[in-house]
Amino acid sequence: MMLQQGFIILLIIFLFTGNIQGQFRRLIYPNGKQHIITSNDDPGEPLFLTPYLEQGKIEEARRLSSVELPPYTQQSFSGYLTVNKQYNSNMFFWFFPA
Repeated sequence: MMLQQGFIILLIIFLFTGNIQGQFRRLIYPNGKQHIITSNDDPGEPLFLTPYLEQGKIEEARRLSSVELPPYTQQSFSGYLTVNKQYNSNMFFWFFPA
C-alpha cells in the first residue's frame, strides 16, 4: 500500500514537471517565429536619452525609446541614461510597464 502511494505521487510529480516545459510552455511563449540577432545585424546607434530629457523633449524620448519585438506585444522602453557626465558614465535600462 505504501509503495503504491509513493509510486502514484512520483507519477503525478513526473507528469506535472514534464508538462511545464511541454504543453504549458505555449502559454508563456507565443508560437510566432523568433528573430535571432546574428553578428551581421546592425543594432544601430545607442540611444542616449538624457539630452532629450534635459531639453524637455519627454514625448520624443518616449517615442524613440519604444521597443518593438514581433511577435511579442508587451510594451517596453530602452536606452541609456547619463549618471555621471564628467566620466561619460551611462546606465542601460529596459523598462516593462506593469
